[in-house]
Amino acid sequence: MSLLPRTFRSLLGALGALGVLLWLGCHGADTAPVVHSTQPRHDAVRLVVLHTGDWHGYAFASQGKRGRFGGVVAAAAAVRRERRALGDRVLVLDAGDLLSGPPAVGLRDERGIEGAPFVRLWQMVGWDAVELGNHEFDAGRDNLEALIGILEPTVLCANLVTATAEPGAAPLPRTGAIPGTVRWTVLRRGGVRVAILGLITSELPSIVARKPLEGLATLPAIAAARRLMPALERISDVQLVLSHCGIEEDREIARAVPGIEAILGGHSHTTLRRAEVVNGVPILHAGPHGRHMGRLELVVAGTGDDRHVVRWDWQLLDLPRTPEIEADTPPALLEAERALRRRVEALEREVVGRLPQRLTRAYYTDSPLGGAVCEALRAATHADVALVNSGGLRSDLGPGPVTVADLVTAFPFGNAVVRAAVRGDELRRIIAHNLRVLEHREHGMLQASGYQVRYRVGPAGAIEILSIRIGDRPLDPAARYVVASSDYVFTSQPHKYLGTTLAPVVGSGLTVREAVQAAIERGRFAPPAAARHVRVGAPARAPAAATR
Repeated sequence: MSLLPRTFRSLLGALGALGVLLWLGCHGADTAPVVHSTQPRHDAVRLVVLHTGDWHGYAFASQGKRGRFGGVVAAAAAVRRERRALGDRVLVLDAGDLLSGPPAVGLRDERGIEGAPFVRLWQMVGWDAVELGNHEFDAGRDNLEALIGILEPTVLCANLVTATAEPGAAPLPRTGAIPGTVRWTVLRRGGVRVAILGLITSELPSIVARKPLEGLATLPAIAAARRLMPALERISDVQLVLSHCGIEEDREIARAVPGIEAILGGHSHTTLRRAEVVNGVPILHAGPHGRHMGRLELVVAGTGDDRHVVRWDWQLLDLPRTPEIEADTPPALLEAERALRRRVEALEREVVGRLPQRLTRAYYTDSPLGGAVCEALRAATHADVALVNSGGLRSDLGPGPVTVADLVTAFPFGNAVVRAAVRGDELRRIIAHNLRVLEHREHGMLQASGYQVRYRVGPAGAIEILSIRIGDRPLDPAARYVVASSDYVFTSQPHKYLGTTLAPVVGSGLTVREAVQAAIERGRFAPPAAARHVRVGAPARAPAAATR
């Protein structure tokens, strides 16, 4: 276990940070190793922890200015290199979000498990443990449990509990709340016992559909870590947190939970060029989509129960895909990659229509793609108004041919199109709620079509609605309007996006992707000509790109 006092570890963190500044002053490299050390000892063991996160199905190499890089084959090459050099003194970890991305991760296997073809390729890298990400829930609970059943690495998640579990401070059992998961694992590498605690974002209930979380509750990550870390310190020499919480929550964990040697994180898609040290704890994020891999080197000294980390280095590794790597890759891995690529290429050849211009996304303002999607939902349901969450649009579309692969990438979630009848006064409250979200940037706004609202913001930030028009007429508070959206907005997260609940909500038999495809095939996929949210008396905000 780590026996360094917290004050000493904090001092070492400060010295390590000073070392970084001096190193960079001499070398000026973005991905320079960060060094945190005391005097090495003769009984020291050197371990390497490789880590990634947020793959989102990016299985294949991308073409960059300096050649091809990233993807499963390149990641596997980095792992082979370290294991050839260090043998069993290497750990390979992933911080979650394997699903929801390009077409490769939307494919199903012969059992109908979404994401399984990608996961089978991905796990040929040789992972030791993976933390659940929020997007693992996107295809439903049954699909998630089926995926866990085929995953070879240990699947972690400490802060999901059964909804009836005692929320107190008693130790949590090792077995996780979802079948096939555990809260932590202890792996022995080079004779050193390394504990890995898995944590998922505390915001899970507000970003995942309701049904996959039925029967589960999400403990705050800090609370779960505090309950588990003392026991892990007793049974291990090194304690790592594998986090799908995002860098902001990782910082809070580092400040609040003693005993952690390092936090290996994901969820926020943060690419750190240098380690961030908070309260003496390195926070390490290697970025999304399999483009990079983090390399944490630990030197552990001592014997028996008196073992502790005396030095750590961290680098952000590039993952090149060179001819030399190709030649060194096992044939079975290359064939598995080719088989997955062939299935993706079939989707890329299936053209559904053409777009004359690029339709882009935004998170906090009206976007061309958001408006076009809402118009497609209105047409599919004969609705007066349509709303869609900005985060549900995952890539831009056009210009030129649009393929099935493009639609799977842009709309990976399979959300159903639904509608509800809403009184005018209630619709006004929903629009006002969306304006507050837009102005205060609480989360991604609802994209809209079918209405235009004009408003102003007072000196104290109060929002005053000046007018709302539904189509070409003023909103009638007593009238009933048909409003279309996705089941995610109307039934899973209504309070977040609408500020209220709607009933009854009626299905359409279509998914958002199918409604969009139908509009593109008809040549009728375009945003409204006019802005939907017009702020009066101040310049409009600059568009912000959609994030995770």
